[in-house]
Amino acid sequence: MSGKGRFLMVSIRNAAGRELSRQLADKVRRES
Repeated sequence: MSGKGRFLMVSIRNAAGRELSRQLADKVRRES
């Protein structure tokens, strides 16, 4: 679990962060 589990967690977190920042940028662009 150590190597593969950590890689999976990081991948999921990166994907979630990328999606969140994309939505935030889209929201800011729409408001301005």
